[in-house]
Amino acid sequence: MKNNDLRNKKVIEMGLITAEEVRKLFDSDNIWANKIVYLACKISVCMGLRMGEILALKKEDVSDDFISIKKTFTNCYGLNTICLNERKVPLFREIKIELDELIKVNYSGYLFSTAGGYKPISRQTIHKHFDMVLEKIGISYDERRNRRLCFHSLRMSFIDHLRKYNLQDWKIVSITGIASKNRLSHLYRYININFDDVIDIQEKMFVG
Repeated sequence: MKNNDLRNKKVIEMGLITAEEVRKLFDSDNIWANKIVYLACKISVCMGLRMGEILALKKEDVSDDFISIKKTFTNCYGLNTICLNERKVPLFREIKIELDELIKVNYSGYLFSTAGGYKPISRQTIHKHFDMVLEKIGISYDERRNRRLCFHSLRMSFIDHLRKYNLQDWKIVSITGIASKNRLSHLYRYININFDDVIDIQEKMFVG
């Protein structure tokens, strides 16, 4: 039991990417050798998407104002429909423009793909290039290990950012699909709600 408690504590204490580090990561795309991984990381840190949700994205999931999160992609099971965490995430202009470029290349296939949309880019490739870029901005392997930094840290940093701006808890649940004891996300999932405050927070992460 003691060991299990320790493992759970380590998961809870997963490291966050700081606001300054986010700026260093995305001020210029010149440090990214893989542009698809660059956009996957950018979407995770400013929209809170999980890696599997990003890999599952197709043209049909992207509208002018939202990304619809309906499916996830895993190595073991491929494409699967999300049941409890299906949601819509506000989409701001900068990300929409970059997604449109992927749509032009991959059409109706997987957007985050190097195979013309036939299959998503591999998780291993994302992890590899993300670690490489962290190294470039001065976060060494030892520091990454000590701070428990990984791709999922981007999503957790977004959630932490929303909380710092005092966004209502039910909105955070609705946008990110995080576990909620009272499942508030179900109450608001399909209601027409104004998310301008979320768009404003997303843009502040990259502008000014």
